[in-house]
Amino acid sequence: MSSVAQAAVAEAFHAFEHAGWQGAARRYDDAFGSLTRQAVDPLLDAAQVRARARVLDVASGPGYAAAGAAQRGAQVTALDFSGAMVEMDPWTGRVLAMVGGF
Repeated sequence: MSSVAQAAVAEAFHAFEHAGWQGAARRYDDAFGSLTRQAVDPLLDAAQVRARARVLDVASGPGYAAAGAAQRGAQVTALDFSGAMVEMDPWTGRVLAMVGGF
């Protein structure tokens, strides 16, 4: 496959995934929120996240792990592919930066 064709496939995949996550944001918490929240404390414990730790949460979704890290006093930067997911995060004020939609 030529590099032009590969780029076109990659862009089509990006657009498809982005549209899917933008649309899923409204239903994500109802479908996966309680399950995802169960994993936050064990994840943060394993990563030894505590006060003044610097945390980068990549693919943060609605920010469950970022919020948990912020509650522990960590300095958190979070980002997600979907701006709609980032906008759901009720903890945005406690996180240094939430970036979405790239």
